[in-house]
Amino acid sequence: MSNSASSMNFQRPRLLVVDDHNHTRFMMSELLGDLGYDCDTLHDSDEAIELVLGCPSRYVAVLIDIHLGNGATQGLSAARTLDIARRDSAAIPPLLALTGDSNFFRLETVADYGIVDVVPKPINKWLLQQILSRVTL
Repeated sequence: MSNSASSMNFQRPRLLVVDDHNHTRFMMSELLGDLGYDCDTLHDSDEAIELVLGCPSRYVAVLIDIHLGNGATQGLSAARTLDIARRDSAAIPPLLALTGDSNFFRLETVADYGIVDVVPKPINKWLLQQILSRVTL
């Protein structure tokens, strides 16, 4: 098989990014593309829950902003909903918290919501790559 034919069959791992800021969604999409991932983005946690539950094997991980909307912790609520669903379906992808709130930088703060790691904002490309390499194996 030629290189061009084999590259046509290769699918990059796909991530879902959920954040209410357009700039963050765009920047994450660009960064993740540079790191070798395809990326879908959403601004709403309810849409994210529906999408992930509808096709859980589509994503290798979900990155969700803790503070969606008016500063509420809707991202944590969405993570909890997906974590509960994970108990019935091992196909639910790992959940990563995106946050600029230093109160949530420690994993212990969010682990009860099913979150496996925290990606602090502003995003550090090297750290993001390290985290993704651990959780998307």
